[in-house]
Amino acid sequence: MLAKTAGGRPRPSGGAGKKRSFPCPYPGCRNPGNGPRFRWFCKTHMKLPVREQNRILAERVAKNGGASLTVRKRGASPMKGRKLDLHCRVEGCKNMSRGPRFGFICDEHRKKLSAKEQQAARDKWKAARAKAA
Repeated sequence: MLAKTAGGRPRPSGGAGKKRSFPCPYPGCRNPGNGPRFRWFCKTHMKLPVREQNRILAERVAKNGGASLTVRKRGASPMKGRKLDLHCRVEGCKNMSRGPRFGFICDEHRKKLSAKEQQAARDKWKAARAKAA
């Protein structure tokens, strides 16, 4: 899909990253598929009758075990559901940090400490936890 800009040139729209392209499911056709709206049939084969398309897709599923057009989902992350310790990583501080986005350092220490000092505090906290575990 293309969107118009103020200059009149079309620009790509949609999600970031590499666009995936599936081949047309018609036997022997090497054209790229035309998207999920047309069930991945190319421009020449998207006009086939629906019964013919269903037959082709059913044959393909039977032949390949249904894995040809399915997108595999990734498994759950091992971190999913795990509670994070959100306390500030500076020794003796009882404040809560804002989490990993802010390096587990509370607002007060993010203002006071330099980036190197913050990293040193995180490394010291990590070393102390590694000994305990």
